[in-house]
Amino acid sequence: MEVDEKLFHTSFLRINLMKSTRSMPPHQLPINCPHVLKEVEFYRKYLQTQSEESDLKFAENLNIIEYETEGQLIECGCCYGEVAFDVLVQCTEGHLFCDSCLSQYVNEAVYGGGKLTLSCMTADCEAGFPISQLRKALPENVFSKYEERLREENLNLACEGLVRCPFC
Repeated sequence: MEVDEKLFHTSFLRINLMKSTRSMPPHQLPINCPHVLKEVEFYRKYLQTQSEESDLKFAENLNIIEYETEGQLIECGCCYGEVAFDVLVQCTEGHLFCDSCLSQYVNEAVYGGGKLTLSCMTADCEAGFPISQLRKALPENVFSKYEERLREENLNLACEGLVRCPFC
């Protein structure tokens, strides 16, 4: 049994060395193909974006830890979770909500076919949310869809007899 185990380990540890060395490292080889250059540039941008996103997540987590240790987390008015002030959004009356609650609320209004007027989520408040707060809290695609639906609704209110092309 001991011989088979030794044979097993030596067969995986065998290294094949190159007979001659390369003149240049592989990452410095000249590339003349424009398609390859385009792919390399895309990959560099992708790596940079990934690095920026991971740095942002690290900074946000560090910020949350700092808020927790200092006892400065604020309660969301919708889910009652404690969140950092940086991720809170407020209505025009000053009621605070976390951006995930607002994002779900807007998703339901935009994609669920509900009412598009976004009033405060507090029971007795009829105030709305400023556009700057929506832009801060919502993902780009949801915010653009919200603006599109808002334009459609305003156009329908302004022009009651408006006929749409069924192919557009």
